[in-house]
Amino acid sequence: DYGDAGQIDNFTVTAANSNINNVWNGHFQAIARANQALDKIPLSPADATTKNRQLGEVRFLRGYFYFNLVRYFGGVPLLNGVPAAADANNPALQTRASAADTYTFLINDLQFAIDNLPDKGATDVGRATKSAAQAMLAKVYLYQRNYQRAYDLSQAVITGGKYQLYPTYADIWRTVGNNNSESVFEVQTGVNASCNNSAVNIYSVSQGPRQGGRGGWSDLGYGFNTPTADLANAYEANDVRRAGTIIFINPTAPAGQRSAGTVLWDGFRIPSKDSVENFRYSYKAYHSRTREPNCGNNDYLPKNIRVMRYAEVLLINAEAAFQLGNTTAATTDLTAIRTRAGLGAVTPTLARIWQEHRVELAMEHDRFFDLVRQEAVQSGRPAISL
Repeated sequence: DYGDAGQIDNFTVTAANSNINNVWNGHFQAIARANQALDKIPLSPADATTKNRQLGEVRFLRGYFYFNLVRYFGGVPLLNGVPAAADANNPALQTRASAADTYTFLINDLQFAIDNLPDKGATDVGRATKSAAQAMLAKVYLYQRNYQRAYDLSQAVITGGKYQLYPTYADIWRTVGNNNSESVFEVQTGVNASCNNSAVNIYSVSQGPRQGGRGGWSDLGYGFNTPTADLANAYEANDVRRAGTIIFINPTAPAGQRSAGTVLWDGFRIPSKDSVENFRYSYKAYHSRTREPNCGNNDYLPKNIRVMRYAEVLLINAEAAFQLGNTTAATTDLTAIRTRAGLGAVTPTLARIWQEHRVELAMEHDRFFDLVRQEAVQSGRPAISL
């Protein structure tokens, strides 16, 4: 019942698609705000170290925004400052740069952040750190197939010793897991008095389980961004990540029997399939109305967004190491991730690393980009589901 989302699902997107336009407009609005900060910070009376830290935080964010844009659209207009009023209609500010130039621009931003940001423990929780910039730039270089730089930067985060895998996978996306031991960078949320601007608008509710069929219950959302059956079948037996990623809706019981429904971690019961729209929903987007903080406005449930996790750093390191012929490092990385998932060690191959990437980071906003990147590395692979 949402045509623009249907276009995305069916790969029939046009230039008029509101979701795509929101991505474009939202990112450039964020870039404009970053440029305003970069314009004003040098005027501050603060000392040079403080100002460089602030500039580093802003350039980390701008680099991240441009990384998203180049993955969505290829080359985009590069805005490196606040335009003068006389330049409001300057074609140069609306001209699309090449993808290569866009990558050069955002790499410079992230390198500046690396050079000027303090690391975890030396700055407020939630702020960008040196390790976050190293991890993000490692990811950028992985997309560019510069495996040595991807390896070196991800290895720097690993050897820095400031992060470790959080022991309980499912808890990473709950309030108890906010800014946990493997959180390299995450968007901070909270509850404020007005209850309308301290969280990401409709992030949780848009992905929540939706009433369908017979209905008869107070549902949890709109039912978008649902896990596919192919993803559900991609997990190995006994992989704890499956239950931590996907809410499975139980089938309707035969006539005369009571349907058990699906009971979530907080005790909330979702009815069986005859009263629910879809078979599967994202557990990583779920925010408890009864066991986690909220102000009663379901459009602004305070769900922190995990942008970069230590597990992803290990996967970047594993892939880069494998491409460089360092199977020992790749094995170490994969073993750490699989052990947390309740699985045994495996011999690394590119296909195995990509499979671990898929199931470890499922429903974390990067799957489409990963498929595009992997196709560039190894073209002509059989079609793979999202």
